Amino acid sequence: MTIREATVGLAVRHGALPANPVRDVGRLPKPRKAVQPMTFDEIRLRSLIGFAFLAIYFGGP
Repeated sequence: MTIREATVGLAVRHGALPANPVRDVGRLPKPRKAVQPMTFDEIRLRSLIGFAFLAIYFGGP
């Protein structure tokens, strides 16, 4: 259930709307993205950023 469905459903239950039009609407199709593996340099950069964050946030040795 989405926030929109819950909000409109609440409005229907309290009499603010006569019916729930969101209930009969489906999701829009979303094209799938091609998956690309990360390069070694990208993995190394992400790990360095993660270690730097941990050192700053938790205090380094």
